Amino acid sequence: MLNPRQGYLMEVMERLRYLRKDQLQSLFALRFSGKGSLFQQDVRQLCYLNRLMENSGFLFLPGRRRDDDVIAAVDVMLQFAAGRDPEFTAGHNACKLAFFLTGADGKVSAFKVYPVHMGREAIVSAQADADTGRIHTVLFQIQDRSQIPLLGTAHPFHFVLWEDGRCRFLKGVP
Repeated sequence: MLNPRQGYLMEVMERLRYLRKDQLQSLFALRFSGKGSLFQQDVRQLCYLNRLMENSGFLFLPGRRRDDDVIAAVDVMLQFAAGRDPEFTAGHNACKLAFFLTGADGKVSAFKVYPVHMGREAIVSAQADADTGRIHTVLFQIQDRSQIPLLGTAHPFHFVLWEDGRCRFLKGVP
């Protein structure tokens, strides 16, 4: 029988499958403020029960493979959330992560993270345009500023770029 914190950790891992330990700890801290010291204990117990595996600073479900694009998308979500507790789910196709944030006014905003590898700008733009689900903001996670003029979508969008160890969000112009 899992406690509520462990249940949350397993829910996160079932959605995302493979994360850096610091990412899972950040999500835990947003959900269970003031209980950060229990994170290590809960993870240790889940590993003992073979519900989670730990290796070189990563936590994962048994038998799951690492997806660096999902791991990077979680970094984007945590930066964009800026201390708010996001609701999220694994993405599909080119979208690696969809997440939802509630603003101070109570309004829920949806975001989808699309990693963009060099040379894939046109196809990722087309995939983002084809996503006709709920109104959302596209976050194109780019590798270089030279990709900016090659990307766009009918949805509101931002570019996400890691520079000098910091995540920068640049508003896209349709």
